[in-house]
Amino acid sequence: MSRLYDALKSAQATLPTAALPLRAQQPVADGAILRLAQAIDSRLFDRPRRVIQVIGCTSAEDAAGVVRRLANLSVLALRRTTMVLDCGAPPVAAKPTAGHPAIAGLPPLPAFEPSAPPLAGEERPFTTGRLLELTEGASIAPQKLRALWRQLREAHDLVLIDSPPVSDPVGLAVAPTVDGVILVLEADKTRVTTARTARETLIGGGANLIGVVLDKRRYRVPRFLWELL
Repeated sequence: MSRLYDALKSAQATLPTAALPLRAQQPVADGAILRLAQAIDSRLFDRPRRVIQVIGCTSAEDAAGVVRRLANLSVLALRRTTMVLDCGAPPVAAKPTAGHPAIAGLPPLPAFEPSAPPLAGEERPFTTGRLLELTEGASIAPQKLRALWRQLREAHDLVLIDSPPVSDPVGLAVAPTVDGVILVLEADKTRVTTARTARETLIGGGANLIGVVLDKRRYRVPRFLWELL
């Protein structure tokens, strides 16, 4: 037992100091998302105002949840002006079969389900919007997207894009235009081959893949011990 205690104390002493200035008075409970924010700062240190896309390997991963947690931490703990953009197709009551606009002459694609609304009692301290409502003519042409990012950076420190999965061409069209892409995997669910294919597809399409999030991870030892090791 004493050896385990000594090992834990040694590991705790060698942990790196947080790189981000926490201006909030209350402690940050979401340590995993704080480390993600630190990783983004480290990889994009030369870009103080950033546009980050969060995308899942498939529709099963909770990319929207990662976006919401990162946005909350950015606003409440880091005091950064933050906007969350939903890539979902705007609701069209008159045309229930309408989907995403055609891309490079291809027929329109079926619309995917938009990100879940906030839970009862949950506040949104960040700005929200829909990507296809902000671009001229609902265009996802690269030059239109880059022009939109330049405009949004003037008013926000961080823009987070709640993206459809890698299998959706809209997500792939957005990926090479943003500052960085975060790929979301679900622990014990996402297959290795699926994750590898998603990674290769994003990089091959010109995306700057800056990190991978392993969501819904199960800890085989008590979590507080895992955090120390």
